[in-house]
Amino acid sequence: MLDAGEGVQLELLSRGIGPSRITSIHVTHMHGDHVFGLPGLLQSMGMSSRTRELVVQGPSSLREYLEMVFRVTGFTPPYTISYKGCQESIEFAELNAAIRIECFRVCHEAESYGYAVTGIKRKRGVLERVFKVSYTGDTRPCDDYLPYITESDVLIHDATFASSMKDEAWRFGHSTAKDAAIVAQRTHSKLLVLFHRSSRFKGKESILLTEARSIHSNTVLGVRGLRVAL
Repeated sequence: MLDAGEGVQLELLSRGIGPSRITSIHVTHMHGDHVFGLPGLLQSMGMSSRTRELVVQGPSSLREYLEMVFRVTGFTPPYTISYKGCQESIEFAELNAAIRIECFRVCHEAESYGYAVTGIKRKRGVLERVFKVSYTGDTRPCDDYLPYITESDVLIHDATFASSMKDEAWRFGHSTAKDAAIVAQRTHSKLLVLFHRSSRFKGKESILLTEARSIHSNTVLGVRGLRVAL
């Protein structure tokens, strides 16, 4: 799971996904819309008798935040939480397949990271990439993270505003739809998904989509329930 904002449990329930199926949670930064759903989710895992380890990765203050909430609410997880910093790559392997998750720094106003998730299979003794999904979290465009997201099959990129509001977007560490499309083009990413759209564009999402598609034609809006075949 990438980020856990408020309402995450309802979203999982609507898709028939039980909390205990989650192997790892990767948080981009500590702003509320990315972490407020996390404590409740972890408690639900405990209520469902989870015993296997959960990997939690994110900014340096993530562990402090969760342990404070646990202390105040009197909750002790009945399972092990393995906290990982963003200096570590994480890999889950089984038989001839693996999922590799690489963390990288992005350019937001807080300590913030993105994640590249790569699926790997071994065929005839050779490791082959099956898919790569990259998620920037909140960021303004910068060169720092480009090497990590290059040649993504799916790039989920911040697209908070239209290009007419670029100054405001960049001032608060966000991107425009045009910025996201330029990044997708520069990194040779196949599909661009625009996410983190400002509520100012509710009902006007076509402005962002048109702007991005003028640069990177294979672009869609990140909407609730969106499924992408890899």
